[in-house]
Amino acid sequence: MHRSGSYLWVHIGGISKHLLPLLAGSGIDGLAGISGPPQSDASLPEARKATSPDMTLWGGIPQDYVMPMVDMSLLIDSIEAAKAFAAIDPRTIIGIADHVPVEAEFSRLKEISHRINGI
Repeated sequence: MHRSGSYLWVHIGGISKHLLPLLAGSGIDGLAGISGPPQSDASLPEARKATSPDMTLWGGIPQDYVMPMVDMSLLIDSIEAAKAFAAIDPRTIIGIADHVPVEAEFSRLKEISHRINGI
């Protein structure tokens, strides 16, 4: 795949910290869905430590935090933590771990964009 300019991404979610060291040398280029609780069990810094500096990590914001019944401060804290980590780790893409639930509160999605992109 690499010889042809292609990359392999894997979506990982749920309890997966134990798999990260195994995936580090597997030839996978990126892992999507990285998150601490409640979505998973490995924050971006923990996932980086368990994998390699060459693997791209995508996530940092648990999907539950875009739901209206979750305290907004949890979302803001996760955004700020993901931003801080991405600022020192160039192979990190900030995103919502797993998927955006259909019941997500749209204003929270806008809050993520505003805090990350300033718009």
